[in-house]
Amino acid sequence: MWCGKGIELVKTYWTNSISKMKYRVRSINVEREIKIMAYRELVESQAANLYRYGFWLCNDQHKATCLVQKTFLQAWECINKGGQDSFTKIQLFKTLHKFCDLALVQSAPESDVFQQSKEHETSKLHPVLELISIEERELLILQLVDNFNCEEISSIVGIPQEIVQARVDNTKRQLMRA
Repeated sequence: MWCGKGIELVKTYWTNSISKMKYRVRSINVEREIKIMAYRELVESQAANLYRYGFWLCNDQHKATCLVQKTFLQAWECINKGGQDSFTKIQLFKTLHKFCDLALVQSAPESDVFQQSKEHETSKLHPVLELISIEERELLILQLVDNFNCEEISSIVGIPQEIVQARVDNTKRQLMRA
């Protein structure tokens, strides 16, 4: 008799354990689906902005596409591994900026990177914009096109906020004179 109750207790225990495991699996799947949906929304909302910024930095469509994909891959890895629940717009731009810097340095190790990228420029920029340096153009694009404030730009490019503000103001004055 006791043996029968023992078997029932074991069955009950395993049944409860299995249902708890199913709940955990469902919970994990729901969390994963939420991460996937958040990631898709991030890609859809920021892909065009990141591509535009990457293209302005490296002046090469293929390179810009590869770097944006690499940026989104890193964002997914951070989100998926549980390092963080989301990836902000500033983090995306900062990551892309870092990848573009690395790509430019690797493509031109012995020459001036900015001069070479300016000489090989393939985009149809206004002649006035070609008068300013790549660094100045980058800051101006981040502020005017992507609507970042000086604090956000400072964290993306890694220079102090006051210098960002001064460079943007100087660039605007320079373009107004041209």
